[in-house]
Amino acid sequence: MGRTSGYYGPYISKVEELRHYKVELPEGTQDYAVKFLDGFIMKSWLDYISFGETGTGGWSNGDGLIHCVRAAWDLESEDFQVSLLKHEAQHAMDQARYKDITNKELEYRAKLVELI
Repeated sequence: MGRTSGYYGPYISKVEELRHYKVELPEGTQDYAVKFLDGFIMKSWLDYISFGETGTGGWSNGDGLIHCVRAAWDLESEDFQVSLLKHEAQHAMDQARYKDITNKELEYRAKLVELI
């Protein structure tokens, strides 16, 4: 189960692989886990209504993991390394350090890391 654009939908996959990364950030290193999903039976409503033309690349549901649609990413690309790993790892670091941080502050700090 995941959320796309605020709506829940069934993400049903046959394959799950958990990978752990040590992500270099401006204020240190953050351990971060990514659950890669593959062999989909269903990729929720957005994939369904677009006849497979679009869909989400992943989501976070508060369990400390990013659930990643494996086929949506080139794992060696800057897009994956920066826009996904560094961005999400910065969120994890900030949430651990600053208990009362707002969503706006989280996004602002993660975007700064992407720029750096």
